Amino acid sequence: MCRLCYVFVLLFSSTFLYAQRADTVSSSSLKKELCLLTGVGYSKHAFIDLGVSSNRFGTIGHHPFASAFFASSELHFGSKIVIGPKVGAWASGRVGGIAMGVNMIYYSDFEKGSLVFKPEIGFGQSKFKLTYGYNARLTNTSFDRIPKSVVEATYCFRLKARGS
Repeated sequence: MCRLCYVFVLLFSSTFLYAQRADTVSSSSLKKELCLLTGVGYSKHAFIDLGVSSNRFGTIGHHPFASAFFASSELHFGSKIVIGPKVGAWASGRVGGIAMGVNMIYYSDFEKGSLVFKPEIGFGQSKFKLTYGYNARLTNTSFDRIPKSVVEATYCFRLKARGS
């Protein structure tokens, strides 16, 4: 598990690095919006994700870029409903549309619960991302309602445009 975290940190930090600046002045055009975050996914069972996010998206130079900070809640359907309030951040674009993010989630079935750190990687453009995540349980490792692997598609609908 630690190897996966190291690889994720290395990949995530490299999306913000520049190898060389062009001789001409490059411009950036980023829009800021408050959005309704919606998502659907599959782990052990299907789930939905609903919350709010602060998004920035547009271009940096000639490259597309997007980022979001959010608070949401996952609702997993199965033999017993599991809810997972979460906070996180993600960035996408730049390197071939790669999306990477981190989440802290507290999953609970209203009897037991577990705090989870979930790094994710996948594809993203503008306000959309499709990712694979790995649930690393930090507490109550015997909580078996949530599996390790998660696939999720997320889209952010604009609620309010904000100043640049």
